[in-house]
Amino acid sequence: MDNADTRVGGYRGALEVSWLAVIFLVPLFFNPLSHQAFYLNKALLLQFLVSVMLALWVADWLHSKSSHQGLKWRNILTSPLHLSILIFGLVAIVSTAVSITPAVSFWGSWGRKSGLLTLICWIVFFLIVAGRLRHRAQLFRAIYALLLSSSIVSVLGIVQYFFPDTMYRLFHCAHSGRVFSTSGNALSLSGFLAMVIPLNMALIVISWNSWFHSHPDTLFSREREPTKARTKNAGILIGLVALLALQFWCLWLAQYSLTILLFIIAPIVFIALLGIVKRKKLILSLGAMSLLILAIVAGLILVPLMSSDTSVEIPETEGLESTITTGELGVNYTMGLRVQFWRSAADIVLKSPEVPFSNDRLYSLRTLIGYGPETFIITFQNFFPEGMKNEWTQKSGLIDRPHNHYLYLAATVGLLGLAGFLSILAVFLYLCFRYLRRETWDINKLLLIALVASMAGYMADSLFNPSTISPELVFWLMLSLVPVIGRLTSSGEPTKVEITPEEVAQHRDGEISHITRTRVYLSVGCAVLLVVIGIGVTIRPFLADIYLQKGLNLQARGSEQAVFAFSKAVKIQPEEPAYWSYLGAYTYSVARRAGDKPANTEILAYSTSAYEEARELEPYIAYRYYSLADVYVYWAHEGAEDKWPTALSLYDKAAQLFPRNAVILDKWALALIIKGDFDEAREKLDYAASIDPDWPETSFLSGLLLAREAKDDEAARAIIAPIQESPGSLKGFVDFCRGLAGYNMVRPLGDALEVYTQEVSDEWIPRAMLGVTSLFVGSLDKSVDEFDTAMLLVPDEDVGDLFRAILRLSQISPGFKTMLPGVACEWRTKLAQSAERDTLLQALDELVDTSP
Repeated sequence: MDNADTRVGGYRGALEVSWLAVIFLVPLFFNPLSHQAFYLNKALLLQFLVSVMLALWVADWLHSKSSHQGLKWRNILTSPLHLSILIFGLVAIVSTAVSITPAVSFWGSWGRKSGLLTLICWIVFFLIVAGRLRHRAQLFRAIYALLLSSSIVSVLGIVQYFFPDTMYRLFHCAHSGRVFSTSGNALSLSGFLAMVIPLNMALIVISWNSWFHSHPDTLFSREREPTKARTKNAGILIGLVALLALQFWCLWLAQYSLTILLFIIAPIVFIALLGIVKRKKLILSLGAMSLLILAIVAGLILVPLMSSDTSVEIPETEGLESTITTGELGVNYTMGLRVQFWRSAADIVLKSPEVPFSNDRLYSLRTLIGYGPETFIITFQNFFPEGMKNEWTQKSGLIDRPHNHYLYLAATVGLLGLAGFLSILAVFLYLCFRYLRRETWDINKLLLIALVASMAGYMADSLFNPSTISPELVFWLMLSLVPVIGRLTSSGEPTKVEITPEEVAQHRDGEISHITRTRVYLSVGCAVLLVVIGIGVTIRPFLADIYLQKGLNLQARGSEQAVFAFSKAVKIQPEEPAYWSYLGAYTYSVARRAGDKPANTEILAYSTSAYEEARELEPYIAYRYYSLADVYVYWAHEGAEDKWPTALSLYDKAAQLFPRNAVILDKWALALIIKGDFDEAREKLDYAASIDPDWPETSFLSGLLLAREAKDDEAARAIIAPIQESPGSLKGFVDFCRGLAGYNMVRPLGDALEVYTQEVSDEWIPRAMLGVTSLFVGSLDKSVDEFDTAMLLVPDEDVGDLFRAILRLSQISPGFKTMLPGVACEWRTKLAQSAERDTLLQALDELVDTSP
C-alpha cells in the first residue's frame, strides 16, 4: 500500500511541479545565444514542459485509472468553459487543415510560434491544471509562482533601464528607449505585468485582513500559534507591497506618455469591483471615476482617428540613429498606424480575397473559417496601408499582426474562430460573477475579483496589441483557476484523493499483481515516449536558431566560417524558410565580393538554390520572390543571359502578391534598365510614380534611365528633385548608389551631375550628390572636395541631413573615413549653427577623434 501510494503520489507531485515550472519559467526564459531570443524560445519551452505534463498525466492515468473520475469526458462536456475552449480548439484545427499554408499554421511562424501546436499546448495545460489542481494550497502555490516570476521580470526590467548598453548587447538588439525585460517587447512586458498586478493586489488585501484585522481567512490557517501566523502574514504583506511597487515601476519604464492608461485598466477594475463586493462607497467611487476618465481619454484619442481617412506616414528620422522609437513618434502616430492596420484587417475578413497562385477553392468561405493560423502576413499584403507600403518593403519589413487580437483571429481562424474565442471570455466572466454571488469566503471572492480584473486588462490590451506568450500564460492560467475556485466554492476544501480500495487489494501484503505490474511498465513507457517526442519537437528549432545567430556573429566579424553556421541551421531545421533565406543572402553577398568568375557562378547557384527553398516553403510572401529575383538579375548581369526570364517572372509574381508596390516596381524597372529594355522600364517607373509620386527612388531610377539615354540635363534634374523636396532623402541616394555600384552604373549619374554643376555651381545638393557618386566610382579625393564645397553652401536647417549622409558614407568606405578628419575640423562652425548642434558636434568629435 505504501509503495502504491508513493508511485501515485510521485506522479501527481511531479505533475504539479511541471505546471508550476510552466508558470514560473515561461515569462522568464530567453536564450541570448539564439537569434529569436524571446518568443521562439518561450514557445519551445512551453511545448516541452506541456509534453512533460501530458506524460505525467498519462502515466498517472494508466497507473490508477479509477482515481481520475473528475476527468471523464461527460464531466468535461458538461462544463461550459471546457466546452467553449474545446470548440475553439476544434475550429482552429479545421482552419489549420484547410489553411493556405498548413505547415506554417500547424508549427507556427519562425517569429511567433503561435500556430496550432502552441494552441494545443495551452489547451492541454488548461485541461490538466483545471482537472488536477484540487486544493487551496495548490492554488496559492500557482499564484505565488506567477508572482515570483513577475518579480524577477520586474527587477530585470529596472536593471535594463539603468544599464541599457549591457542588456541590449546581451539581447543583440537595438536600443528602443523602453525596457522589455525578459519578454522581448515592451508591449508584451506591459501586458504581462498588467495582468499579474490584480492577483498581487488580491493577496495584499487578503494578507492585510489576516494581519491587521485578525481575520479568520488567514493564509496560514494551519498555524497553531496566532502570533506566529500574524508574523508570517506581516512578512508576506511587506513582500507583496514591495513587489507591487516593483511591478508598477517596471510597467512605467516600459511606457511612453499616455500609453500607461491602457495598462492600469486591470488595477482600476479590481478597485471598482472591490468597492462593490466590500460595499465601500469611497473605493467604488474612486474606481468608477478612474474608469470614466480612462473612457473619456480613449474617446478623445480614438474617435478622431477612427473617423479620419488620412493615412499616417513614417516620418523621417531627425537624430543620428536610424531607429525611430515609439516614444519619439507619439501616441497619435502609433494609434494612427493601428487604425490603418485595423481597417486593413477588417477588409481581409469582409472581402476574403483569393491569394494569387494558391488555387484556393475555399476563398469564398474564408470569412467564416479564415486562412489558417499565422497567415495574416500573407493576406495583409493585399491591403497594406498605402502610406507605409514603400518604407516597409524597402526595409524588408513584414507585418504579421494587426495590433488587435480579435481582428487577427477573425482574419486567420475566421469569424467562427473569433466567436469561439469570445465565447470563452463570456463563459469565463459569467462563471466568475456566478461564483461571486454565492461565495462566502473573502479569499475566494478576492481571487475571483482579481481574475475578472486581469481578464478585463487582457481584453482591453487585445484591442490595441497582439497577444504574446507571456500574457497568454496568465490568460490560460486564469481560465484554469476558475473551475478550481468553483469546486472550492461548491464543496469547500476537498479531501485528498486517496488510493482506491481496488489499489489497496492489489498491493495487500506487498504483493503486486500482474495487472498492476503491467500498468507500471506501461505508464513509465508512455511517459518516456511522450517526453522523447517533446524533446524531438523542440530541440531542432532551439539548436537551429543558435546556429543562425552564430552565423550572423561570424558574418559581422568577416569570418568565412559563417557559411558553415548558416548551413548547419538549415540542416537541423530544413523546413524553416528563414534559415534558407539567411543562407541565400549571405552567399549572395559573398558572390558580389568574389573576383573569380567560375567561383562566382558556383556561389550564385548555391545562393539561388537556398532562396528557392525559402520560396517553396513560403510561396505566398512577395519578399521570397523579389529577393530571389535580385540574385538572378546580378547573375544575368555577370553574363548568364538565360537568367533574365526567370528574374523578370519573379518580379511579376511578387507584384501580384503585393500589388501597387512602388518598391517592387522600381526593382523590376532597374532590372529592365540593366538588361537594356528602356521602354518597358519607363512603363514600370511611370506606374510606380502614379502609385506614389513622392517616393524618391522612382525619381532616382528615372534619372538613371535618362542618363543611360544621354539626356544628362534631364537626368540631373530628376535625381535632384526628391532631395530638394526632402533633404533627408540624401541618405536614400547613398543607399541607391551603393546598390548600383555592383552593376557599375553609378558613373552615368556622376556624369550628369558634372554637367549640371558646371551650369549651376552655387547649389549644395548637386555638389553633395556628386560627392556620393564620386566615392562609388573610386574618386575619393573628388568626393571629399565636393562634400567640403557642399558644406560651405548648405543652409543651416539642412546641414544635419548633409552630415548624416557623410557619416553614412564613412561607415561604408574606410578610405573615405580616413580622409575626412583633414577637412571635417573646419565644419565645426557650420554644424554649431544647426538646431541639432549637440548631437552633430558630438558625432563630429568622434569622427575626427578629438572628443575628450
